[in-house]
Amino acid sequence: MRRLLLVDSDRIACGRLARVLTGLGYGLDVTFSAEEARVLNERQNYSWSVIGTPLDGGDQDGGDGVALFTQLRQRSASLRGVLVANETDSPTCRKARSMGLEVLSRPLDVNLLVPWLATAEKVSPPQERASERPAEPAVDESLVGELDEDDIRNELTDAELIRIIRGLDYPFAGKDRLEMFDRDTLVRVVLLIRRWCHSRR
Repeated sequence: MRRLLLVDSDRIACGRLARVLTGLGYGLDVTFSAEEARVLNERQNYSWSVIGTPLDGGDQDGGDGVALFTQLRQRSASLRGVLVANETDSPTCRKARSMGLEVLSRPLDVNLLVPWLATAEKVSPPQERASERPAEPAVDESLVGELDEDDIRNELTDAELIRIIRGLDYPFAGKDRLEMFDRDTLVRVVLLIRRWCHSRR
């Protein structure tokens, strides 16, 4: 299974993003420091990295995010990255773009990140896609049960809501025509699924 490395000193924002992504079936590891990110990178092959900047530890420890990504990519040339920053027009962000990183602003909008992950998936080497993960990420019902209602209503896209509905063995008769439903209906169904998943734990 392809995995994502999430690195951010902002523990609250990091935890919130991790809950959303794991609920959608993305495998990921979370760390709050550049030092630990390098350790994890030695143990695991990652397809994506999402790095918040600045990081604790200062620039000498990869704290600007760009230096850290450079270090991580030395082990895997196919690693793709997103830099999350307060100011997206800073010298650090301009440097990040020149190195091929996507730059997104804080607070990070999941509706921008998830489409980027899908795009990055398509441009990855075909042999890597076939060997490392299925066409669609599996949906873990225990994690869906932990999704915040606010995330379901305001953060997840229609496509992500549909993925949750179709990815679980929830008895809903309209799974083959979900694209015809309006957003309010999709949200209501996912809220029901969240309650159903929570009750099965």
